[in-house]
Amino acid sequence: MIVITTPTGAIGHQVLNHLLKAEVPVRVVVRDPARLAADVRERVEVIQGSTNDVEVVNKAFAGAHVIFWIVPPDEDTDDLEGHYYTFNQIAASAIKAQHVQRIVWVSTLGSDMSKTSGHLSAALAADKPLEETGVAARIVCPATFMDNLMWQSHP
Repeated sequence: MIVITTPTGAIGHQVLNHLLKAEVPVRVVVRDPARLAADVRERVEVIQGSTNDVEVVNKAFAGAHVIFWIVPPDEDTDDLEGHYYTFNQIAASAIKAQHVQRIVWVSTLGSDMSKTSGHLSAALAADKPLEETGVAARIVCPATFMDNLMWQSHP
């Protein structure tokens, strides 16, 4: 079983579509299942809730072998590092508790950044709990995120 987080997001929905084409068993964590197409809902196991909810994440990770993890954006937060860290700490605890074997997560490029590098420094700082799980990991490190650029374009 593969668990996909943010299955309606820019990255998560693409991963979900590829896995469905490969006919792999998939479980998704989604706040609003109605945002998934009806044919998708029929083909996946849906766990309704947020990935910042310990019970939801443990339920989603139970029996899973692989997790595709993305911290969802929050343009209203005043604490980016805390936002990322909270989500990743919850995931790390559930990975250990549910004996997940592998994780793929979205982080960012670079390691020598100042604390004022917005999402980049926050994502890097929050990787530690996931790294400390000791499970096999693949870290996706895009150079930038569209949401970084969009938020900067506000008049």
